[in-house]
Amino acid sequence: MISATQGEKPFTDLEAQTIIQAKLEKLFPAWKRERSLRKNDGEFNTFMESIEDDISAFLETNTFNQKLADYRKAQNTLEGPVGLRGRKDAKLRTQAQAVVDATPQAVKDFEG
Repeated sequence: MISATQGEKPFTDLEAQTIIQAKLEKLFPAWKRERSLRKNDGEFNTFMESIEDDISAFLETNTFNQKLADYRKAQNTLEGPVGLRGRKDAKLRTQAQAVVDATPQAVKDFEG
């Protein structure tokens, strides 16, 4: 249904929500949602429960991809040459090291 693959470019929060909303609209259009809520028949609630795991997995994978992108950017900063900008360069390197230190091991170990 709604999917993302580890290692892909991460979606922004707005892009992720847009993808989810578009998929919901395709699978359960607004008119159908409104009818179900108006009739209080539980059909929309049942539908949402059925795709809740897909949405959670999509968002978790996107979070993983964002952490991976941040980790790779930080690694590039740390592996690059020390610049001539003095304090600004030292601050960037310190920030990059903080990102690396905070990155979960599963992200660091990703081979994709």
